[in-house]
Amino acid sequence: MASEEWEGRASDELAWNAYRRFLAAEGKSGDTIGGYRRALQLLSRHLPDGVTLETMTAVHVAGWLEAGRDGWAHSTLASYSRRARTYCLWAHRAGYADANPMSVLKPVREHLAETVIPDPGDIRKVADLLGRGRDFESRRDWAIVCLLAEAGTPRATELAELTADCLDLRHDQLRFWGKGGLERTIPLGAATCRALTLYLRARAQHRCAGLPWLFLGRKGKMTRHGVRQMLGRRCRQAGVKAIPPHHFRHLTAHTFMDRGGSEADAMKLYGWRTPLMASHYGASAAGARAVRHAREMSIGDAILTGKPS
Repeated sequence: MASEEWEGRASDELAWNAYRRFLAAEGKSGDTIGGYRRALQLLSRHLPDGVTLETMTAVHVAGWLEAGRDGWAHSTLASYSRRARTYCLWAHRAGYADANPMSVLKPVREHLAETVIPDPGDIRKVADLLGRGRDFESRRDWAIVCLLAEAGTPRATELAELTADCLDLRHDQLRFWGKGGLERTIPLGAATCRALTLYLRARAQHRCAGLPWLFLGRKGKMTRHGVRQMLGRRCRQAGVKAIPPHHFRHLTAHTFMDRGGSEADAMKLYGWRTPLMASHYGASAAGARAVRHAREMSIGDAILTGKPS
C-alpha cells in the first residue's frame, strides 16, 4: 500500500524498516506504526545532507523540534517528540546508533486537555430510540451504544476488530485483545446483554453472517469510521449533540472511579499501560467529584464546631 511506503530520505529507509519490524514484533497496531513513520519521515527530511537517523545529534533533533513549533499544534509537537525519543532509545540499544541524541534533551511537556464528558441522559435518549427499532441496523447500533456505555469501553478501532467469539454471554462478558496487544475482559450488564442477544438474532440473518467480525455493515465488516458516523447520525435522530466514541471512555472511566473503582482496576479494564492515562481519563470530572466528596465530609463544620462529620 502507498500509505505504508517510506517517504523520508532514501538513506534512512533501512533504519526505518528495522524499526518497523521491531514495532510489529511488539504488537503495535498499523495506526501506531503509521504514527511513528510520519514522525520519522519528517525528521529524516529535516536532517542536513550527510546526516542520517543513525548519526544525527541532539543539535539536529532540537533544530527539527524548534522548526516544528511554528507550524504544529502543541499536541502534535509532543507526539512527534515522544515518537522520536522512543526510536532513538531503541536505535541506541539495538546497536544501530552509537549514541542516543535525545538523552540530553528535555521531553516536550504534554498538555492533556480535559474532555467534557457526555450527558448520560443524552446516551439514554439514543439508546431508547434504538431500542424501539426492530430492523438489523437498529439492533446493531443499539448493541454498540450499550457496549460503549460499559466500564472498559472498547475503542472504536477495537470495537471494529471484535469477532463474534469474543462475546461470552454465558458469563456476561466480552474478552478480546486490545490496543498494544493487551488482553481485556469487560463485564456486561443486563441491559447490554439484552441488546447484544437481540442483535445476534438479527445478525444470524445477515448475508455476511459467516464473517468472523461481530459488528457487520452492509458490505461486511463495520469500520471504526463507520462507528463514528453511526453515532453522529443516531445522535442527530435522537435530538442530542454528537457523541464521539472516545468520549464514552471518559464518561465510563469517570463513573467507574466515582463509584469507588481504583486506578489499578481501571488500567486493566481500559487497557492502559501507565497510571498517567487513568489520571487523564479520571480528570474529566475530578473537580466535580472532589467538591461532592468535600461537601459530604463537611470538614469546615467538623473543625469549627468540634463535632464529627
